[in-house]
Amino acid sequence: MKSKKVLTSVFALLVSASVLTACNAPGSSKPISSGGKDIKVTQPGDGVEVPGLPTNPIIGGRVGGIESLVDSGDISNPKERNFIRSRSLKFISKNQPIKYVAFGDSLTAGFDGTLPKDYKGKLEVDGSISGLSYPSFLARMLNVNGRVQSYDNFAISGSRVLDW
Repeated sequence: MKSKKVLTSVFALLVSASVLTACNAPGSSKPISSGGKDIKVTQPGDGVEVPGLPTNPIIGGRVGGIESLVDSGDISNPKERNFIRSRSLKFISKNQPIKYVAFGDSLTAGFDGTLPKDYKGKLEVDGSISGLSYPSFLARMLNVNGRVQSYDNFAISGSRVLDW
């Protein structure tokens, strides 16, 4: 009898400790105070010396026993550079009309398990895009100012690459 009461008391103590620990909700603790003043971030060449770093500029030779392979202009004057990119041969300008054809499986066909059939979509006579498929959503996004000249979705639910 006595051991039953002791066991029940220990169990009740463990349950109450667990409840108290679990109820200490996130956000209920005291906020952590800041540890001092703000740190000013400096740019290279501000005249601020950082302990442990060389103070003289690296000029393509030997500095501190390490051979420098870096151009000194890159170190003393770091800037973003604009690289010339070649335009793709298939680039579509913002004024060029788009002809869009979609091939694929159930997702491309607009399959949704809650609907009775696929809703592929097409370009309607009034210039709007119908359908619930991913290609239809993309065609709607591209159809700014009526840019989509033609849109056909030939997707079939359950099809494979070998079927096309």
